[in-house]
Amino acid sequence: MSRVAGRDGESFISPEVQRKKIEAWAELHDVEILHWWQELDASGAQRDRPMFQLALERCERGETGGIVVAKLDRFARSAVDALEGIKRLNEAGARLVSVEDNFDGSTAMGRFAIGILTLIAELELERIKESWSAAVSSAIERGVYISATPPAGYSRELLADGKKGGLVRVESDAAFIAEAFRRRALGESWMRIAEFLSKKCAHVKGKRLLVR
Repeated sequence: MSRVAGRDGESFISPEVQRKKIEAWAELHDVEILHWWQELDASGAQRDRPMFQLALERCERGETGGIVVAKLDRFARSAVDALEGIKRLNEAGARLVSVEDNFDGSTAMGRFAIGILTLIAELELERIKESWSAAVSSAIERGVYISATPPAGYSRELLADGKKGGLVRVESDAAFIAEAFRRRALGESWMRIAEFLSKKCAHVKGKRLLVR
């Protein structure tokens, strides 16, 4: 369940309603529910949900024959994540069933749906790669440094609203950084440069030094 607080009405499918749907399906198909996993305030977009991983691992150990969810978006939100989970289940000889979506990975239609899901996942990955590449190119053209950690010799500008802006040079470090670049250009080893910086500006330890 992604969010609990402040949600009610028809748009909110409570854990109790989901459980009833799963129980009804299990009774109809003569399936025994061995364990219930209930994660509240946990988005289906999060691949590393602890209980989700435990449920997959239980199937991989052969303790459970599969996973039943009320809706497929409770299993995963993206085609990429769904396909990865389904692949782990298939390799373990387990099945995934989504009651409302009428999805059963053990049936011919279920396997067909997995094939379609694979194509969608590949398309989604390509779209993400293209979007990221375009975002990086745009940032570089605007002179924006995209890493969260400023390189050695720079810090993030603090804006009036308290947010962090672009890079500003730390003048107290400038001479040391310039000397590191000069030494590298003359062929000095990384080890020697690191020793020099350790002695001269220990306070920049842990930051990235962009010396190429």
